[in-house]
Amino acid sequence: MNLDAVSIFNLSPPEKLQLVEDLWGDLAATPSEVPVHEWQKEELARRKANLMSKPASGLSWDEVKHRVRSLAMVAELIIAPEAQQDVDEAYCWYENRRLGLCRKKEINNERANNFKSKNNDGQTRY
Repeated sequence: MNLDAVSIFNLSPPEKLQLVEDLWGDLAATPSEVPVHEWQKEELARRKANLMSKPASGLSWDEVKHRVRSLAMVAELIIAPEAQQDVDEAYCWYENRRLGLCRKKEINNERANNFKSKNNDGQTRY
């Protein structure tokens, strides 16, 4: 691939996220055409055998959701000031996609500002 002819590296973060989402959707539409490597099959077989031999070692879906949500509540993301605009744009893009809305940028920025706070170093915490 000639990278000089490809402009995807010049896309903004929201545009890159959209491209990834579009590519993932395209792959998901034809799962039989997505190659599964032998090492992946072996790993899945190993995990399945482990679960079958020790059923109690697995977690229920409710337990998995609880663990993920517990981790999310304690996680803290610190953004460098020079990356803040990109993060804000990506967050707003994500929220619009998640909610299925097309809102004006000013409304998006207001929502993002309500979600974040600044620490004493001038870094943004989410």
